[in-house]
Amino acid sequence: MKIWQEAALLHESGHLFLKKNSLVQVLNHARDHSIRESLDFVKTWNMSQLQSVDLRDGAMAAMSKQKAVFENV
Repeated sequence: MKIWQEAALLHESGHLFLKKNSLVQVLNHARDHSIRESLDFVKTWNMSQLQSVDLRDGAMAAMSKQKAVFENV
């Protein structure tokens, strides 16, 4: 898969790093690394966020058709 295809897939999958601190870390990493390394960093970051309690709580709320309640960050 070409690097631009990987970038498009990451873009279409949505951004899981919506918090400002996360975005700053990603941008700082991208500044000092190649595109391939930066995409790998974002992919790893996104996978780590998939293991969060918020994702589980959001999925459970969606399945029960209720509004999700998240802790303040």
